[in-house]
Amino acid sequence: MARSCALHEQSAVIEDGRTHETADAKIKDAERDAWFRRAGFRVLRFPDELIIGGLPIVIERIRAALREMSAPPSGRRRADWRAENRDAR
Repeated sequence: MARSCALHEQSAVIEDGRTHETADAKIKDAERDAWFRRAGFRVLRFPDELIIGGLPIVIERIRAALREMSAPPSGRRRADWRAENRDAR
């Protein structure tokens, strides 16, 4: 299950606890990730330990992913690209 989902940015942030370490869970996680990607989402997974002990790292990785997703392709002006893609999201 996605713990957080930003529809506007099409991101799914998933927290992985120990139950995600089994072979069966890894298969189910891969299937779930593939479903999100087919639906147009970017999947960001973080282990519990990192969320608990390194929350600033998690937050920065989420911010970096959002910046990357909203960056215009090279050679394009940001304002032009954002205006053209506003309704496509």
